[in-house]
Amino acid sequence: MVNQTAFLFQDASTLRINALQVLAEISKQSNKQKLSILQNSPQILLQLLEVLEHHITYNTINNCIRLEASLILKNLFSITNCQIMNDVHLNKIPINLLELMKLEEHQKVLYHQIEALYYICDQSSLEECIEIYDNGLLSFIVSNFQDIKDTQNFVLSKSLLKLTYAILKHSQYEQKLSDYFKQYNLQQCLNEIIITCKNQKIIKRTIKILNYFNI
Repeated sequence: MVNQTAFLFQDASTLRINALQVLAEISKQSNKQKLSILQNSPQILLQLLEVLEHHITYNTINNCIRLEASLILKNLFSITNCQIMNDVHLNKIPINLLELMKLEEHQKVLYHQIEALYYICDQSSLEECIEIYDNGLLSFIVSNFQDIKDTQNFVLSKSLLKLTYAILKHSQYEQKLSDYFKQYNLQQCLNEIIITCKNQKIIKRTIKILNYFNI
């Protein structure tokens, strides 16, 4: 009932916000509870993407709705389940999510969306991820790292570094992934983060990726 309520296109957006907040709390619980949500509402992931698209316009209410929807996606993708991941790729959810991420202007929303994509890539094979890599994920990452270097705003650093590392684990099977990052001077962006960022956890993650590159 909660799942269905969250996706009714109400005239009063506050009803949708409240429903999403309830679902977000449920999705923070055990993997058993998350799996129950996905099994009882198999269309929920596609419905969440529809919510993101419907409320893409940047304003206070829409931002709140997208934030809750993105948090739910992140929580649900964190579950380790091969069948769920197979369905995720079969329904083209990673590509559709990436297209919405390219349009996202709110950093907190984007942070959760990047985390969601990290969970997908981390639990998937190279073959499952190659389509999203070829459809703009790598350029999205490089562009955001360049923005971080230029603006010194490190809000997205943690999630971007996690996602980058998940991708680099696939590069042992596909050299062009790490070659792409090198081609677009990701090393320069990462070195800039090490120099200017004061968060030691972010610095350690950055060094880990640079070591992975063996640069």
